[in-house]
Amino acid sequence: MTTTENPTEITADHTAEGELLGTEAAAAAAKIVPQMDLSEAIEVAIRKAVNNQLAAKAKVVADGVLVELLTDEVLAGMRETAILEATAAIDPVPTVQPEPEPELEPEPEPAAEEEEPAPQLRFENARQFVDVYVSEVYAREVIVRGSEQRLRWCPQWWEHAEVMARMEVLWRAFEHLRQGKGAEPSEFWLLHLDPHMSRILDPEGPFKYCSVAGGHAEKLQPLPTGDNAPAATFPSGYYERPSGLFVRETAPSKAAKVPTSWEFP
Repeated sequence: MTTTENPTEITADHTAEGELLGTEAAAAAAKIVPQMDLSEAIEVAIRKAVNNQLAAKAKVVADGVLVELLTDEVLAGMRETAILEATAAIDPVPTVQPEPEPELEPEPEPAAEEEEPAPQLRFENARQFVDVYVSEVYAREVIVRGSEQRLRWCPQWWEHAEVMARMEVLWRAFEHLRQGKGAEPSEFWLLHLDPHMSRILDPEGPFKYCSVAGGHAEKLQPLPTGDNAPAATFPSGYYERPSGLFVRETAPSKAAKVPTSWEFP
């Protein structure tokens, strides 16, 4: 006996099965879909597709531009450049070193101005100046007896402080003025030697009690001075340097010796 199935029952079964499968698919999709951001995925896919399209179009454009730029002249120049580079790589041209520049000789330094040497003294000291110069160029008759009435001279002239001081400055004036090339010698005689010698040889001068025949006589006394002058009358410290004039440090005596050398201050 053949069993006949009811179509209504079959359809209901398929429907139930489909509903079951749909429910499972929906459940699976519900698990996957929340894990993806569909809008982001779509955006990425679209951007990628657009970039691919743009890259393709850019390549086509670039190829066209390159074809237009690669003219026969450009290709010939590129070929020539390639040949030159290949030749230089195979057979390089030796580098020529530049010749060194000649060294410049240092400029000579300007010659320093030579200082004029200090003039040498003609006479070593006042004693030599009197013995060699004054006694010769200013010779006077002082030996004959009776001549002391007109002129007086003491062979020991250095025992007289005034004469020693005068001869000292005369010697200094002579050494200074003798270097001149003009009227300095005349100036020495008129302004220095004559005035001093007139005072020295004066019968009433420093040699009043001396003579060549009688020798040195220590009779002249120093000028008297008072000892009660107020100290404020003569303030000290006026001069910045010692005077160049000769000043006897001790009282004159017959035993006094003449220095062997006198120097300018």
